[in-house]
Amino acid sequence: MMLRAEVPLNRFRVRDLLTLAAGQVFETLSPGTEDVPLKIGQVQLGWSEFEVVERRMALRVTRLD
Repeated sequence: MMLRAEVPLNRFRVRDLLTLAAGQVFETLSPGTEDVPLKIGQVQLGWSEFEVVERRMALRVTRLD
């Protein structure tokens, strides 16, 4: 199954996805300090946060449900 972290984006369109470039930034609808849900299928496993590690985006699991 696919592991998924859900981050709601503000005004994100299919055109934005098709022209996505390295280093591009999008505004989210959730505060930067708030954890995001971590799911497999429709089941929420816990919460996570994004961070940068050696110029790469990483997802850290902060707690499990």
